Order: sequence, then structure tokens, then C-alpha cells
Amino acid sequence: MLHIHYSGFSIIEIVIACAIFLSTVAAFVTGNDILRQMSADAADKTEAALLVEEGFEALLLLRDIDWDANIASLTLETPYHLYWDGDSYELSSNAVVIEGRYQRQVSFFDVRRDGTGAISSTGTIDPDTRRVRIEIWRVDPEEMLVVAEMLVHNDEE
Repeated sequence: MLHIHYSGFSIIEIVIACAIFLSTVAAFVTGNDILRQMSADAADKTEAALLVEEGFEALLLLRDIDWDANIASLTLETPYHLYWDGDSYELSSNAVVIEGRYQRQVSFFDVRRDGTGAISSTGTIDPDTRRVRIEIWRVDPEEMLVVAEMLVHNDEE
């Protein structure tokens, strides 16, 4: 009796092996894309945090130079764009793109104080204090990355 014994892989085994291999490659490619996007987002948020910190320091510098001209005279609840012009920090009503990727928007708001001098939602407006809100936006695709607030007080009294 003749026994024929075939060795090797059948077509089904080859198809299954190819499917497993392609699924593994697709998972690695997808995972790599997700990691790359997460890394880019983390870099944008880090840059945005640095731009906020720079913005707060620049506002304190502008305050120290001249509260009345640089802070008190600005229209409240109006977005301004803070930028470095090569010699000094400036606030503009026109959008300014930083490093080709970001916009820094600064808005000023009244601060009210109650009878004890504590900040409150009602009370008397404090002309020597402003609440400042800084927003950092990525330009393309447009997305708000960071929002931060602080109080700026006139130290010239």
C-alpha cells in the first residue's frame, strides 16, 4: 500500500498566517499614529504653557512700566494679542501668530471688592486691580490649548 505524505503548509494555513501578520502590522501602524499625535499634542500643550507664563510676566512688566497707559486704559472684556516686537511687549487688537502656530489672546476684566476689601462678585469696582485671562490657541487646526487667569494690581499707589 502506497502512502503519500505531503509536508508543508496548506493554502488555509498560509491565508491565516497572512491575515495574522497583516492584522499585527495594521495594529502597529495605528498605534504609531496615535502615539505620534499624542506626542504632538503634548508638545503643543507644553509650548502653550510656556506662552502663558511669558504672557503673565510680560503683563507684569507692562504694569511696572506704566499702569495707566498699558493696563488701565485698555477696554475691558476685549481680546488683545500680546507679542514681542523686538524691543518690547505690545498689545494689539489685531491677531498675531507666534512661531507660525499659536495665538495668545489676553482679556481684562473688572475686579469687585466687598466692604472688607475681599474680592466678590458684587461690590465696588477696584480701579487698581484687573482680572486677566490668557488663552493660547493653535492656529491650524484651530484649537484652544490653555486658558489661565491671574490678578494684576497697580503697585504705583
